[in-house]
Amino acid sequence: MEENFDPMSRESQETSGGDNFYFDAKTGELSGGSGGEPPKKKKLLPLIISLAVVLAAAVAVVIIGVVTGAFLSDKNKVIAAVANTFETPQIIKDMDFSEFITSDAYTMDIKGEADDVSIDVEYLHTNERQAINGSIGVLGSEEEFSSILDDKQLKLKIPFLDDKKMFVYHYDQENTGYFMGVLEEYGITSKELNQFLESLHNGSEQGDSNFEANKELFKSMIEIYQNLEFKRIDKRTFNIDGKNVTCAGYETVITAQMINEILDGIQKAVDTGVFNSSTADMQGIINSLRYALNESNDLQIRMKYYIYKKKLAAVRWELNGEDAEIRFEGGTTRTQNIGVYVSGLQILKINGTTEGEKDTVVLSSLGSEWMRGSYNKGTGEFEASLILYNYDYSQENYYMKGKITKEKEYGEIEISELDTGDNGISMKMKFTIRPGATIKDIEGEEFDIGNATVYECMEFFGDIYDRLF
Repeated sequence: MEENFDPMSRESQETSGGDNFYFDAKTGELSGGSGGEPPKKKKLLPLIISLAVVLAAAVAVVIIGVVTGAFLSDKNKVIAAVANTFETPQIIKDMDFSEFITSDAYTMDIKGEADDVSIDVEYLHTNERQAINGSIGVLGSEEEFSSILDDKQLKLKIPFLDDKKMFVYHYDQENTGYFMGVLEEYGITSKELNQFLESLHNGSEQGDSNFEANKELFKSMIEIYQNLEFKRIDKRTFNIDGKNVTCAGYETVITAQMINEILDGIQKAVDTGVFNSSTADMQGIINSLRYALNESNDLQIRMKYYIYKKKLAAVRWELNGEDAEIRFEGGTTRTQNIGVYVSGLQILKINGTTEGEKDTVVLSSLGSEWMRGSYNKGTGEFEASLILYNYDYSQENYYMKGKITKEKEYGEIEISELDTGDNGISMKMKFTIRPGATIKDIEGEEFDIGNATVYECMEFFGDIYDRLF
Protein backbone atom coordinates (compact mmCIF):
# COMPACT_ATOMS: atom_id res chain seq x y z
CA MET A 1 0.00 0.00 0.00
CA GLU A 2 1.24 3.52 -0.78
CA GLU A 3 0.28 6.68 1.04
CA ASN A 4 -1.30 9.21 -1.34
CA PHE A 5 -2.65 12.72 -0.83
CA ASP A 6 -6.21 13.87 -1.53
CA PRO A 7 -5.99 17.52 -2.73
CA MET A 8 -9.69 18.05 -1.92
CA SER A 9 -9.46 17.18 1.80
CA ARG A 10 -5.73 17.95 2.14
CA GLU A 11 -5.47 14.66 4.03
CA SER A 12 -3.30 11.62 3.47
CA GLN A 13 -4.98 8.37 2.49
CA GLU A 14 -3.85 4.78 2.09
CA THR A 15 -4.45 3.65 -1.50
CA SER A 16 -3.32 0.79 -3.65
CA GLY A 17 -1.05 3.01 -5.75
CA GLY A 18 -0.36 2.82 -9.47
CA ASP A 19 1.61 0.34 -11.51
CA ASN A 20 5.28 -0.07 -10.56
CA PHE A 21 8.20 -1.70 -12.34
CA TYR A 22 10.66 -3.98 -10.55
CA PHE A 23 13.98 -5.35 -11.77
CA ASP A 24 15.71 -8.70 -11.33
CA ALA A 25 19.27 -7.91 -10.23
CA LYS A 26 20.55 -11.18 -11.69
CA THR A 27 18.94 -10.99 -15.12
CA GLY A 28 18.42 -7.26 -15.46
CA GLU A 29 14.89 -7.87 -16.76
CA LEU A 30 11.94 -5.53 -16.29
CA SER A 31 8.80 -6.98 -14.68
CA GLY A 32 5.74 -6.02 -12.62
CA GLY A 33 2.88 -3.65 -13.26
CA SER A 34 -0.69 -3.83 -11.85
CA GLY A 35 7.61 31.28 -3.77
CA GLY A 36 9.50 34.31 -2.71
CA GLU A 37 10.65 37.36 -4.59
CA PRO A 38 10.93 36.90 -8.37
CA PRO A 39 14.58 36.66 -9.44
CA LYS A 40 16.23 39.18 -11.69
CA LYS A 41 15.36 38.81 -15.36
CA LYS A 42 17.84 36.58 -17.20
CA LYS A 43 18.30 35.32 -20.73
CA LEU A 44 16.38 32.05 -20.88
CA LEU A 45 16.48 31.30 -24.62
CA PRO A 46 19.45 28.88 -24.50
CA LEU A 47 17.80 27.06 -21.59
CA ILE A 48 14.42 26.84 -23.34
CA ILE A 49 15.99 25.54 -26.58
CA SER A 50 17.93 22.88 -24.75
CA LEU A 51 14.88 21.88 -22.70
CA ALA A 52 12.87 21.39 -25.89
CA VAL A 53 15.39 18.92 -27.28
CA VAL A 54 15.92 17.08 -24.00
CA LEU A 55 12.20 16.75 -23.29
CA ALA A 56 11.60 15.48 -26.82
CA ALA A 57 14.17 12.76 -26.19
CA ALA A 58 12.84 11.76 -22.76
CA VAL A 59 10.21 9.31 -24.00
CA ALA A 60 12.71 7.61 -26.31
CA VAL A 61 15.18 7.26 -23.44
CA VAL A 62 12.54 5.49 -21.36
CA ILE A 63 11.89 2.98 -24.15
CA ILE A 64 15.61 2.44 -24.62
CA GLY A 65 16.00 1.60 -20.95
CA VAL A 66 13.31 -1.04 -21.23
CA VAL A 67 14.66 -2.52 -24.46
CA THR A 68 18.25 -2.80 -23.25
CA GLY A 69 17.06 -4.53 -20.07
CA ALA A 70 19.87 -2.97 -18.03
CA PHE A 71 18.09 -1.63 -14.95
CA LEU A 72 20.82 -2.15 -12.37
CA SER A 73 23.00 0.98 -12.12
CA ASP A 74 22.19 4.48 -10.88
CA LYS A 75 21.49 5.37 -14.52
CA ASN A 76 18.82 2.72 -14.78
CA LYS A 77 17.25 3.54 -11.44
CA VAL A 78 16.51 6.95 -12.96
CA ILE A 79 15.06 5.44 -16.13
CA ALA A 80 12.94 3.07 -14.06
CA ALA A 81 11.63 6.01 -12.01
CA VAL A 82 10.63 7.82 -15.21
CA ALA A 83 8.80 4.72 -16.45
CA ASN A 84 6.99 4.35 -13.12
CA THR A 85 5.99 8.01 -12.91
CA PHE A 86 4.10 8.57 -16.13
CA GLU A 87 0.79 6.85 -16.83
CA THR A 88 -1.44 7.29 -19.85
CA PRO A 89 -4.51 9.34 -18.81
CA GLN A 90 -7.80 7.45 -19.05
CA ILE A 91 -9.24 9.96 -21.52
CA ILE A 92 -6.37 9.19 -23.94
CA LYS A 93 -6.98 5.45 -23.56
CA ASP A 94 -10.68 5.91 -24.25
CA MET A 95 -9.94 7.96 -27.39
CA ASP A 96 -7.66 5.25 -28.78
CA PHE A 97 -9.54 3.97 -31.83
CA SER A 98 -6.47 2.45 -33.49
CA GLU A 99 -8.03 -1.02 -33.46
CA PHE A 100 -10.47 0.19 -36.11
CA ILE A 101 -7.91 2.08 -38.22
CA THR A 102 -5.52 -0.87 -38.41
CA SER A 103 -8.20 -3.08 -39.95
CA ASP A 104 -8.25 -3.68 -43.73
CA ALA A 105 -11.34 -1.53 -44.15
CA TYR A 106 -12.92 1.18 -42.00
CA THR A 107 -15.26 4.15 -42.24
CA MET A 108 -15.04 7.55 -40.53
CA ASP A 109 -17.94 9.97 -40.30
CA ILE A 110 -17.66 13.67 -39.40
CA LYS A 111 -20.78 15.73 -38.81
CA GLY A 112 -20.82 19.35 -37.74
CA GLU A 113 -23.09 22.38 -37.35
CA ALA A 114 -22.18 26.03 -36.86
CA ASP A 115 -24.72 28.85 -37.21
CA ASP A 116 -26.05 28.53 -40.79
CA VAL A 117 -23.42 26.03 -41.96
CA SER A 118 -23.50 22.24 -41.72
CA ILE A 119 -21.14 19.51 -42.88
CA ASP A 120 -21.55 15.76 -43.24
CA VAL A 121 -18.43 13.96 -44.51
CA GLU A 122 -17.73 10.23 -44.83
CA TYR A 123 -14.24 8.79 -45.37
CA LEU A 124 -14.06 5.16 -46.50
CA HIS A 125 -10.79 3.24 -46.56
CA THR A 126 -9.85 -0.10 -48.10
CA ASN A 127 -6.47 -1.42 -49.22
CA GLU A 128 -7.39 -0.81 -52.87
CA ARG A 129 -9.29 2.49 -52.76
CA GLN A 130 -10.17 5.42 -50.56
CA ALA A 131 -13.24 7.62 -50.88
CA ILE A 132 -14.60 10.85 -49.45
CA ASN A 133 -18.31 11.58 -49.82
CA GLY A 134 -20.46 14.15 -48.17
CA SER A 135 -22.51 17.29 -48.25
CA ILE A 136 -22.10 20.92 -47.22
CA GLY A 137 -25.06 23.06 -46.24
CA VAL A 138 -25.05 26.86 -46.31
CA LEU A 139 -28.08 29.03 -45.52
CA GLY A 140 -30.47 26.14 -46.05
CA SER A 141 -28.96 25.02 -49.36
CA GLU A 142 -27.19 21.65 -49.36
CA GLU A 143 -24.71 20.50 -51.99
CA GLU A 144 -23.23 17.00 -52.29
CA PHE A 145 -19.86 15.75 -53.53
CA SER A 146 -18.09 12.41 -53.92
CA SER A 147 -14.54 11.28 -54.71
CA ILE A 148 -12.50 8.10 -55.12
CA LEU A 149 -8.72 7.65 -55.05
CA ASP A 150 -7.21 4.44 -56.45
CA ASP A 151 -3.71 3.43 -57.58
CA LYS A 152 -3.92 5.45 -60.81
CA GLN A 153 -6.36 8.33 -60.55
CA LEU A 154 -8.52 10.64 -58.50
CA LYS A 155 -12.19 10.82 -59.44
CA LEU A 156 -14.36 13.70 -58.28
CA LYS A 157 -18.01 14.52 -58.83
CA ILE A 158 -19.63 17.82 -57.82
CA PRO A 159 -23.23 18.00 -59.11
CA PHE A 160 -23.44 21.64 -58.06
CA LEU A 161 -20.87 22.52 -60.75
CA ASP A 162 -21.91 19.93 -63.34
CA ASP A 163 -24.20 16.99 -62.64
CA LYS A 164 -23.07 15.15 -65.78
CA LYS A 165 -19.31 15.46 -65.57
CA MET A 166 -16.89 13.31 -63.57
CA PHE A 167 -13.59 15.12 -62.98
CA VAL A 168 -10.55 12.86 -63.24
CA TYR A 169 -6.88 13.46 -62.45
CA HIS A 170 -4.42 10.74 -63.55
CA TYR A 171 -1.54 10.95 -61.09
CA ASP A 172 0.25 7.96 -62.64
CA GLN A 173 1.23 9.99 -65.71
CA GLU A 174 2.59 13.39 -66.73
CA ASN A 175 -0.02 16.16 -66.78
CA THR A 176 0.52 19.27 -68.92
CA GLY A 177 -2.91 20.87 -69.16
CA TYR A 178 -4.02 24.43 -68.45
CA PHE A 179 -4.79 23.83 -64.78
CA MET A 180 -1.25 22.53 -64.20
CA GLY A 181 0.12 25.87 -65.37
CA VAL A 182 -2.19 27.67 -62.97
CA LEU A 183 -1.00 25.50 -60.06
CA GLU A 184 2.66 26.12 -60.95
CA GLU A 185 2.04 29.85 -60.56
CA TYR A 186 1.19 29.05 -56.94
CA GLY A 187 4.34 26.95 -56.50
CA ILE A 188 2.74 23.49 -56.98
CA THR A 189 4.12 21.32 -59.77
CA SER A 190 2.41 18.35 -61.42
CA LYS A 191 5.15 16.08 -60.07
CA GLU A 192 4.57 17.26 -56.50
CA LEU A 193 0.81 16.78 -56.82
CA ASN A 194 1.32 13.28 -58.24
CA GLN A 195 3.65 12.35 -55.37
CA PHE A 196 1.18 13.71 -52.82
CA LEU A 197 -1.74 11.68 -54.19
CA GLU A 198 0.45 8.59 -54.42
CA SER A 199 1.47 8.95 -50.77
CA LEU A 200 -2.19 9.30 -49.78
CA HIS A 201 -3.06 6.07 -51.53
CA ASN A 202 0.03 4.12 -50.44
CA GLY A 203 -0.28 4.80 -46.75
CA SER A 204 1.12 1.38 -45.81
CA GLU A 205 4.26 1.93 -47.88
CA GLN A 206 4.77 5.28 -46.17
CA GLY A 207 4.42 3.45 -42.89
CA ASP A 208 7.30 1.15 -43.87
CA SER A 209 9.43 4.21 -44.63
CA ASN A 210 8.52 5.71 -41.27
CA PHE A 211 9.55 2.48 -39.55
CA GLU A 212 13.00 2.52 -41.17
CA ALA A 213 13.52 6.18 -40.27
CA ASN A 214 12.38 5.63 -36.69
CA LYS A 215 14.73 2.66 -36.44
CA GLU A 216 17.67 4.90 -37.34
CA LEU A 217 16.57 7.50 -34.80
CA PHE A 218 16.13 4.78 -32.17
CA LYS A 219 19.61 3.46 -32.91
CA SER A 220 21.21 6.87 -32.38
CA MET A 221 19.28 7.31 -29.11
CA ILE A 222 20.57 3.96 -27.82
CA GLU A 223 24.15 5.04 -28.52
CA ILE A 224 23.63 8.29 -26.61
CA TYR A 225 21.95 6.47 -23.73
CA GLN A 226 24.83 4.03 -23.39
CA ASN A 227 27.31 6.92 -23.14
CA LEU A 228 25.43 8.70 -20.32
CA GLU A 229 27.11 8.59 -16.93
CA PHE A 230 25.12 9.09 -13.74
CA LYS A 231 26.40 9.80 -10.26
CA ARG A 232 24.71 10.15 -6.89
CA ILE A 233 24.31 13.65 -5.46
CA ASP A 234 23.02 15.09 -2.17
CA LYS A 235 19.48 14.23 -1.17
CA ARG A 236 16.76 16.91 -1.19
CA THR A 237 13.42 17.34 0.53
CA PHE A 238 10.25 17.76 -1.52
CA ASN A 239 6.55 17.92 -0.67
CA ILE A 240 4.82 14.84 -2.10
CA ASP A 241 1.30 13.69 -1.26
CA GLY A 242 1.01 16.50 1.27
CA LYS A 243 4.11 15.74 3.34
CA ASN A 244 7.83 16.56 3.24
CA VAL A 245 9.93 13.58 2.19
CA THR A 246 13.66 13.02 1.59
CA CYS A 247 14.52 12.02 -1.98
CA ALA A 248 17.65 10.40 -3.44
CA GLY A 249 19.46 12.45 -6.09
CA TYR A 250 21.23 11.50 -9.33
CA GLU A 251 23.01 13.66 -11.91
CA THR A 252 24.14 13.38 -15.53
CA VAL A 253 25.45 15.85 -18.10
CA ILE A 254 24.04 16.41 -21.60
CA THR A 255 26.49 18.01 -24.06
CA ALA A 256 26.05 19.87 -27.34
CA GLN A 257 27.53 16.85 -29.13
CA MET A 258 24.83 14.56 -27.71
CA ILE A 259 22.06 16.92 -28.81
CA ASN A 260 23.62 17.16 -32.27
CA GLU A 261 23.63 13.36 -32.48
CA ILE A 262 19.91 13.37 -31.65
CA LEU A 263 19.38 15.93 -34.40
CA ASP A 264 21.35 13.67 -36.78
CA GLY A 265 18.82 10.92 -36.14
CA ILE A 266 15.92 13.31 -36.71
CA GLN A 267 17.62 14.53 -39.89
CA LYS A 268 17.66 10.97 -41.26
CA ALA A 269 13.93 10.76 -40.60
CA VAL A 270 13.37 14.05 -42.44
CA ASP A 271 15.49 12.91 -45.39
CA THR A 272 13.27 9.84 -45.87
CA GLY A 273 10.23 12.10 -46.24
CA VAL A 274 8.52 10.88 -43.08
CA PHE A 275 7.08 14.30 -42.35
CA ASN A 276 5.62 14.72 -45.85
CA SER A 277 4.31 18.29 -46.23
CA SER A 278 5.91 19.29 -42.91
CA THR A 279 9.43 18.45 -44.12
CA ALA A 280 10.34 22.11 -44.70
CA ASP A 281 9.09 23.09 -41.24
CA MET A 282 11.02 20.26 -39.57
CA GLN A 283 14.16 21.17 -41.52
CA GLY A 284 13.82 24.76 -40.34
CA ILE A 285 13.56 23.65 -36.71
CA ILE A 286 16.63 21.42 -37.06
CA ASN A 287 18.63 24.24 -38.65
CA SER A 288 17.64 26.67 -35.90
CA LEU A 289 18.64 24.23 -33.17
CA ARG A 290 21.96 23.48 -34.86
CA TYR A 291 22.69 27.20 -35.15
CA ALA A 292 21.96 27.70 -31.45
CA LEU A 293 24.20 24.75 -30.56
CA ASN A 294 27.02 26.07 -32.75
CA GLU A 295 26.86 29.29 -30.77
CA SER A 296 27.38 27.23 -27.61
CA ASN A 297 29.88 24.50 -28.47
CA ASP A 298 30.77 24.18 -24.80
CA LEU A 299 27.13 23.62 -23.85
CA GLN A 300 26.66 21.42 -20.81
CA ILE A 301 23.23 20.77 -19.31
CA ARG A 302 23.40 19.32 -15.82
CA MET A 303 20.33 17.17 -15.31
CA LYS A 304 19.41 16.18 -11.78
CA TYR A 305 16.79 13.58 -10.91
CA TYR A 306 15.26 13.14 -7.46
CA ILE A 307 13.44 9.90 -6.69
CA TYR A 308 10.95 8.88 -4.01
CA LYS A 309 9.44 5.39 -3.79
CA LYS A 310 10.73 4.42 -7.27
CA LYS A 311 9.06 7.42 -8.91
CA LEU A 312 10.24 10.91 -9.82
CA ALA A 313 9.97 13.63 -7.21
CA ALA A 314 11.65 16.30 -9.36
CA VAL A 315 13.78 16.84 -12.46
CA ARG A 316 16.14 19.82 -12.59
CA TRP A 317 18.10 21.36 -15.47
CA GLU A 318 21.08 23.67 -14.92
CA LEU A 319 22.71 25.63 -17.76
CA ASN A 320 25.11 28.58 -17.58
CA GLY A 321 23.82 29.75 -14.22
CA GLU A 322 20.18 29.33 -15.20
CA ASP A 323 17.96 26.54 -13.90
CA ALA A 324 14.56 24.98 -14.43
CA GLU A 325 12.79 22.41 -12.29
CA ILE A 326 9.70 20.23 -12.52
CA ARG A 327 8.31 19.01 -9.20
CA PHE A 328 5.92 16.07 -9.12
CA GLU A 329 3.79 16.69 -6.04
CA GLY A 330 1.53 13.65 -6.20
CA GLY A 331 -2.13 13.01 -5.51
CA THR A 332 -3.96 9.95 -6.82
CA THR A 333 -0.98 9.64 -9.19
CA ARG A 334 2.50 11.16 -8.90
CA THR A 335 1.79 13.51 -11.83
CA GLN A 336 -1.64 14.74 -10.69
CA ASN A 337 -0.13 17.88 -9.17
CA ILE A 338 2.95 19.45 -10.81
CA GLY A 339 4.89 22.68 -10.41
CA VAL A 340 7.28 24.09 -13.03
CA TYR A 341 9.93 26.59 -11.91
CA VAL A 342 12.48 28.69 -13.82
CA SER A 343 15.23 30.35 -11.75
CA GLY A 344 13.12 29.81 -8.66
CA LEU A 345 9.98 31.43 -10.09
CA GLN A 346 6.93 29.19 -10.52
CA ILE A 347 5.79 29.69 -14.12
CA LEU A 348 3.27 26.84 -14.37
CA LYS A 349 1.10 25.00 -11.88
CA ILE A 350 -1.00 21.91 -12.53
CA ASN A 351 -3.57 21.09 -9.85
CA GLY A 352 -5.51 17.84 -10.13
CA THR A 353 -8.41 16.48 -8.09
CA THR A 354 -10.49 13.31 -8.17
CA GLU A 355 -14.10 13.00 -7.02
CA GLY A 356 -15.53 9.54 -7.59
CA GLU A 357 -14.88 8.77 -11.28
CA LYS A 358 -14.41 12.41 -12.26
CA ASP A 359 -10.89 13.79 -12.70
CA THR A 360 -10.37 17.55 -12.87
CA VAL A 361 -7.19 19.41 -13.79
CA VAL A 362 -6.49 23.15 -13.59
CA LEU A 363 -3.53 24.83 -15.29
CA SER A 364 -2.39 28.24 -14.09
CA SER A 365 0.57 30.44 -14.90
CA LEU A 366 2.00 33.19 -12.69
CA GLY A 367 -1.13 33.12 -10.57
CA SER A 368 -3.67 33.27 -13.42
CA GLU A 369 -5.80 30.29 -14.42
CA TRP A 370 -5.84 29.69 -18.16
CA MET A 371 -7.17 26.17 -18.60
CA ARG A 372 -9.55 23.83 -16.76
CA GLY A 373 -10.68 20.36 -17.82
CA SER A 374 -12.56 17.40 -16.41
CA TYR A 375 -13.30 13.83 -17.49
CA ASN A 376 -15.70 11.27 -16.05
CA LYS A 377 -14.19 7.80 -16.51
CA GLY A 378 -17.56 6.16 -15.98
CA THR A 379 -19.76 8.13 -18.37
CA GLY A 380 -17.13 9.32 -20.86
CA GLU A 381 -18.28 12.94 -20.47
CA PHE A 382 -15.64 15.67 -20.71
CA GLU A 383 -15.56 19.43 -20.31
CA ALA A 384 -12.84 22.00 -20.94
CA SER A 385 -12.43 25.76 -20.77
CA LEU A 386 -9.57 27.96 -21.98
CA ILE A 387 -8.78 31.59 -21.19
CA LEU A 388 -6.44 33.59 -23.42
CA TYR A 389 -5.05 36.85 -22.04
CA ASN A 390 -4.41 39.72 -24.49
CA TYR A 391 -1.81 42.47 -24.28
CA ASP A 392 -4.51 45.00 -23.37
CA TYR A 393 -5.40 42.85 -20.29
CA SER A 394 -8.65 41.70 -21.88
CA GLN A 395 -9.36 37.99 -22.18
CA GLU A 396 -11.03 35.56 -24.55
CA ASN A 397 -12.96 32.57 -23.21
CA TYR A 398 -13.33 29.24 -25.00
CA TYR A 399 -15.47 26.33 -23.89
CA MET A 400 -16.03 22.73 -24.98
CA LYS A 401 -18.28 19.95 -23.72
CA GLY A 402 -18.81 16.45 -25.04
CA LYS A 403 -18.70 12.69 -24.60
CA ILE A 404 -16.47 9.77 -25.63
CA THR A 405 -18.04 6.41 -26.47
CA LYS A 406 -16.07 3.28 -27.26
CA GLU A 407 -17.89 0.07 -28.13
CA LYS A 408 -16.90 -3.11 -29.94
CA GLU A 409 -18.70 -1.96 -33.08
CA TYR A 410 -17.55 1.68 -33.16
CA GLY A 411 -15.79 4.55 -31.44
CA GLU A 412 -17.25 8.05 -31.19
CA ILE A 413 -16.32 11.51 -29.96
CA GLU A 414 -19.23 13.92 -29.70
CA ILE A 415 -18.76 17.62 -29.02
CA SER A 416 -22.20 18.80 -27.97
CA GLU A 417 -21.06 22.36 -27.31
CA LEU A 418 -18.07 24.29 -28.66
CA ASP A 419 -17.85 28.03 -28.08
CA THR A 420 -14.92 29.62 -29.90
CA GLY A 421 -14.69 32.86 -27.94
CA ASP A 422 -16.77 35.83 -26.83
CA ASN A 423 -17.02 37.15 -30.41
CA GLY A 424 -16.76 33.79 -32.15
CA ILE A 425 -19.22 31.10 -33.17
CA SER A 426 -20.81 28.13 -31.45
CA MET A 427 -20.80 24.71 -33.07
CA LYS A 428 -21.48 21.01 -32.58
CA MET A 429 -19.46 18.10 -33.97
CA LYS A 430 -19.49 14.31 -33.99
CA PHE A 431 -16.69 12.00 -35.09
CA THR A 432 -17.42 8.27 -35.53
CA ILE A 433 -15.22 5.42 -36.72
CA ARG A 434 -16.29 1.83 -37.39
CA PRO A 435 -14.86 -1.25 -39.14
CA GLY A 436 -15.85 -2.04 -42.72
CA ALA A 437 -16.27 0.12 -45.83
CA THR A 438 -18.39 -0.10 -48.97
CA ILE A 439 -17.20 2.20 -51.77
CA LYS A 440 -19.66 2.89 -54.59
CA ASP A 441 -18.19 3.79 -57.96
CA ILE A 442 -18.59 7.25 -59.54
CA GLU A 443 -19.97 7.59 -63.05
CA GLY A 444 -20.20 10.44 -65.51
CA GLU A 445 -18.68 12.12 -68.55
CA GLU A 446 -14.92 12.21 -67.91
CA PHE A 447 -13.22 15.62 -67.72
CA ASP A 448 -9.41 15.24 -67.52
CA ILE A 449 -8.34 17.96 -65.08
CA GLY A 450 -4.63 17.39 -65.62
CA ASN A 451 -4.62 17.58 -69.41
CA ALA A 452 -7.59 19.80 -70.31
CA THR A 453 -6.67 22.53 -72.80
CA VAL A 454 -7.31 26.24 -72.35
CA TYR A 455 -10.29 26.01 -74.68
CA GLU A 456 -11.81 23.06 -72.77
CA CYS A 457 -11.36 24.88 -69.46
CA MET A 458 -12.90 28.13 -70.73
CA GLU A 459 -15.83 26.19 -72.16
CA PHE A 460 -16.29 24.48 -68.80
CA PHE A 461 -16.20 27.80 -66.92
CA GLY A 462 -18.74 29.20 -69.37
CA ASP A 463 -21.10 26.29 -68.69
CA ILE A 464 -20.81 26.91 -64.95
CA TYR A 465 -21.57 30.61 -65.41
CA ASP A 466 -24.66 29.84 -67.49
CA ARG A 467 -25.76 27.29 -64.89
CA LEU A 468 -25.42 29.68 -61.96
CA PHE A 469 -26.59 32.93 -63.53
